[in-house]
Amino acid sequence: MYMHDVNFWMANNSIQAFEMVSSTQYNSEALDLICIGFGVTALSLAVALHEKKSLDNALFLETQPQSSWKPYPDIPSERLRTSFLNDLITSENPRSRFTFMNYLHATNRLIVYANSSRITPSRELFAEYLRWCADNLHVRKEFSKKVDKIVPVKNSTGRVSSWKVFFVDVATGKLEVAEAKQVICATEPEPRVPAILSQAHVRPVVAHSTETLEVVPASLKRTGGRGRIAIVGDGQSAAEVFDYVQSIRGDHQTIWYTRENVFRTSDGSPFLQDVVRQPATSAARILPAELRRQALDLRSSEVDDELLRTIYDSQYRQSVKQSDPSKWQHQIKVGRELTSAERMTGDKVVLGFKTSGDEERHTDSYDLVIAATGFVKTDHQAIMQQLFELVEGPGISVDRNYQVNFRSGMLARGCGLWLQGSIGEANNDDEAVFPTLAERSRRAVESIVQQRQQPSESSVEERSARL
Repeated sequence: MYMHDVNFWMANNSIQAFEMVSSTQYNSEALDLICIGFGVTALSLAVALHEKKSLDNALFLETQPQSSWKPYPDIPSERLRTSFLNDLITSENPRSRFTFMNYLHATNRLIVYANSSRITPSRELFAEYLRWCADNLHVRKEFSKKVDKIVPVKNSTGRVSSWKVFFVDVATGKLEVAEAKQVICATEPEPRVPAILSQAHVRPVVAHSTETLEVVPASLKRTGGRGRIAIVGDGQSAAEVFDYVQSIRGDHQTIWYTRENVFRTSDGSPFLQDVVRQPATSAARILPAELRRQALDLRSSEVDDELLRTIYDSQYRQSVKQSDPSKWQHQIKVGRELTSAERMTGDKVVLGFKTSGDEERHTDSYDLVIAATGFVKTDHQAIMQQLFELVEGPGISVDRNYQVNFRSGMLARGCGLWLQGSIGEANNDDEAVFPTLAERSRRAVESIVQQRQQPSESSVEERSARL
């Protein structure tokens, strides 16, 4: 997929390496804006830019061959766990044509949705809404373009006046470069699989929770419906996968291993949402929206109360028929930490666990292992590696408007770099993602537009938030 010279660049951290190797100039004139990514985060930014009439002369680069527009994350639950009002724009401009409500009206689905009496839309319908927004935005986007590096371009005074974004055409391996004064890094989190389950000899039998809807039916078909499935992980994602697998009729066995000793219900109360969306203190208002929940010390392993009750009821029904929990078809093993994974002859893997609080070890074999272990937000680190010598502090940090904090005097007027989608924990809970999506896009876009109109140095107070 990658050419030899691209591998060389990835191994070489110097800016000079980029300048020495030839590449195709994507556009002879500098663009106003380049956005890295075209997932849900970037789509929300595109809508916000459209609202400000600032979408012209912008380029969006996406690694995937096309956007599937699946609500983040893709887990078996049929419905989102958040209100339809938490779409791409409603909370910031309810009159926008890109609201979920207007989408329903434009596609002749408003009455049908209203008659369903559900405030939470189905994932399939919301994915259609996202696709509709992308199709109706006049935005310049390129798919199958993997961004490799962002390289600063300095003017005669030594200040950074623009950015060169180097990217590879995934299909052809051809290297290209585009230049812009403003860049947004809006890559989506990537599925995380623990190192133990990522070993080459084990990985073919392991799937991430985002692949559940594809791999589970395939595994059951391969084993004649009698396979053994292990789920490793904590929190909402693992609970939804477990509930989905046990709902499938058949003779398969499911065992969920979690490090938690007791499950905790999530706090989705209106009071909590108000604190996150409309903080009362100035310190909380300065924080980027997704960091407010983290500041409240909310646990990422919480599970929706209704789902917990459903799972408990299913466990209770098994206990009525069989008093020995080790003989249940669908089991939950709490306080278990994964310690080993070894491939057996054939398509089976042996997992090893230790019990919290003692040295007891437990091993068992499975036909499929599902890692409900969340996501990682590290793509931006490799892309921005060339910029570390320019930033303020030991690593990448952002201000309240998601603009990267560079050392004073490093950037020329009108030049800026923003980071979104990579702040805070890689939470796999859409309840935490969508309520703040429109606000964070509005903050970044207002900063971008203001910089174009009245470029000036930001104050210390405005740049106090940190990643």
